[in-house]
Amino acid sequence: MSETGYVTVVIDVIESKDGIDYIVGTYTASAESNGMDVTNKHDERLKKVLQECFTNYTKTSNNDKTSIVFFC
Repeated sequence: MSETGYVTVVIDVIESKDGIDYIVGTYTASAESNGMDVTNKHDERLKKVLQECFTNYTKTSNNDKTSIVFFC
């Protein structure tokens, strides 16, 4: 019997400017894989989607970034 493993990641990237923290973008990515034992591949799926989110962030121009003040 085959299993399906899923992973979805949503991250907010926060940058500090002049002592104020801003959410400059929200990035999301998902992946799935099939196999007899998908648990062993979960780390790979997670790494893949995190890399995709960070790649999308680095490709975002400053003009396309948001500037939402972040309060913690």
